[in-house]
Amino acid sequence: MDYRKYYKGEFWIKDNKDEKLFGLLKFLEGVAYIDLFGSFISSNDKGKEVEFVIGLLENNQFCIFHNCKLQRPAPFRTSNFINFEFFVHAPQHLFKPTKDDKLEFTRVKFRFDFLNDWTGINVYSPYIDVNGNSGIKLDQPDLSDLVLFEDKDLLLRVGHEYSMPLSNPFSSFELKQESWLIAEINGELDFDGVFSFLENKEDIFILLNGKEVLLTTPFVLYTKSTKEFFCFKNRINARFEPLVLSESKRIIHVPIFNLSQLTDLMDLKLFFRGWIGVSTRYPDSIRAIVTCFKQRNLNPESTFLNLVFSLEKIIEIDNGKGLVRNMMSQDELRHVSILEKHGVPLNTVKFISARLSKKSGKKLKVKINEYFLPFDGQLNQLLGKEMELFVNKLVDSRNHLAHSCEDCKHQMRPQEFIGFNKRLVKVLYLIIFSKMGLPQDKIVKNLRMNPNFAFEF
Repeated sequence: MDYRKYYKGEFWIKDNKDEKLFGLLKFLEGVAYIDLFGSFISSNDKGKEVEFVIGLLENNQFCIFHNCKLQRPAPFRTSNFINFEFFVHAPQHLFKPTKDDKLEFTRVKFRFDFLNDWTGINVYSPYIDVNGNSGIKLDQPDLSDLVLFEDKDLLLRVGHEYSMPLSNPFSSFELKQESWLIAEINGELDFDGVFSFLENKEDIFILLNGKEVLLTTPFVLYTKSTKEFFCFKNRINARFEPLVLSESKRIIHVPIFNLSQLTDLMDLKLFFRGWIGVSTRYPDSIRAIVTCFKQRNLNPESTFLNLVFSLEKIIEIDNGKGLVRNMMSQDELRHVSILEKHGVPLNTVKFISARLSKKSGKKLKVKINEYFLPFDGQLNQLLGKEMELFVNKLVDSRNHLAHSCEDCKHQMRPQEFIGFNKRLVKVLYLIIFSKMGLPQDKIVKNLRMNPNFAFEF
């Protein structure tokens, strides 16, 4: 399927095969949609979402569109648009879903942009022989041990594809090579399971690159019978790039930690196992950091609050998330128990407990300073001699933005937030990557030397 063209086809809702409408599958700058001649719902309906819309295209491709949003027909229009999250397609004779049109997958082959720069794999090298002749030769690096993660449920490895050099010097050719990630799943994942898995892997590669990465479509899904299906995923505000990338069109990017550096520092399987542990233990913090890379329209103050929230959640969890009531006095605990016995809603009880524990607990500045003690030497390298000022600015600015603090002497001016956010991200990198097993001194060195770390949110 050519993702630059449009395709005629007939479409129907999974549960209503008798009502079929003609339409066009279109692609606009990397975003796909169906332009339908008619509508599946009447003008009196408010619109609805359906799990599956089925399509049979003129090129004999059978498609399943997932998470579709149906709209009311617009006045004086003969066509209607259907938006969807993603679709899977394959030749019609291969498509044999179950009776409820549910497909399950056991293998996923996918790539992110900047993946070539992260792997750094190059199978070609220049040479000069004894006669002075020069050219390009094909090396055969050993890729068999590039397993990133392995357990009883999953094997995640790096794959690499490349074109063969031509021996005819008068021929016009282009050397191409691509790195892929390949997941072998012991079991079966449906649509939602596949994309939850991909989103988690996207997050770690955003952190490793220090930059937003996007899933490159199409990627390939395999069923238990090893049949091959292609999948297209729509992205909001996607960075549109050519679907076929080559060495001559590469976007050069320097990751914070690339594959070679990780391999030299520790076992790859341990590192990615550490990522699973960190993303499971601190999901809200990881999501807040990744959001700062993905949403460029956030103003600096919003980015700052997201990053401070991330730090606070890490400290809260490490200090004992379940110890909220241990910070309250006996009288306060007794009052909370009375509220519970009288059937006060649980959300209200939690809110009051949080307020009482906050009143009785340590101030944010004290908690941050105590938490930073094990990282004292590395933080001095990242922040210079301004550690105390950094914490004061963080706490006072956070308090001012949260509840208009009038006594906050170190609150920042609007123009200061961009530079401060960059330093705060470095601090969070130090905390998170050290929890994944990387040496703290190496983390600091890479953050200070990386030329692309001056990113903008």
